[in-house]
Amino acid sequence: MNTVELKSFIASAESAIGDPSPGERGDQYEQLLIQALAYLKATLPADSPECPFEGIVAAYQLTLPMLAPCSKLTTTRRTQLLRRWNEEPERQSLAWWRNYFKRAATSDFLTGRSSNDRGWKADFDFFLQPKSMIKILEGAYGIGSGRNAREELMDDVAREQNRRLLQAARGISE
Repeated sequence: MNTVELKSFIASAESAIGDPSPGERGDQYEQLLIQALAYLKATLPADSPECPFEGIVAAYQLTLPMLAPCSKLTTTRRTQLLRRWNEEPERQSLAWWRNYFKRAATSDFLTGRSSNDRGWKADFDFFLQPKSMIKILEGAYGIGSGRNAREELMDDVAREQNRRLLQAARGISE
C-alpha cells in the first residue's frame, strides 16, 4: 500500500469511526481501531513539496552537458528520483539538486575528463543511485580536487590577494 492509498484508508476509517452504527462494533474494537489509525498516521512521512522532475533533469543537463542527456523520464527514473528527493528534507529543493550536479561536475572521473581506459562517464541514472549519491556528497571521485575545483580555488586566492593588496594600498595612502 503506497502513501496515497494509506492516507485514503485512514480517512475512510476515521469517517466510519465518526459515525458508528449501533451494535455493529463494541467500544473495545473501536478504541483499538482508533489507536491503530493514530499509529499509522504517525508513521506516514510528513508532506513534502512536490518533486520537480523536469526541473531536476534540466539542472542535470545544464550543469553536466558533457554527459549523456536524460532524453526520457521513465517510471524507474521518476521512482528513483522521488526516493532520493524524499530521503532528506534538504534535498527537497531545486537549488540543492543544482549544487549536487555542480559538485559532480568538478570530478574529472565522473565527467570523463580523466584518462580512463574504457572512456566511462556517469549518466543521469548513476546520480540517482543511493551509493553514488553518498560518495559524491562525501567528496569521492576526486570531487574538490579536479581541474575545475583547482581553477576556482586559484581564482578565489587571486581575488583575496587583490583585495588585500587594495586594502594595504589604501592604508599606505592615508
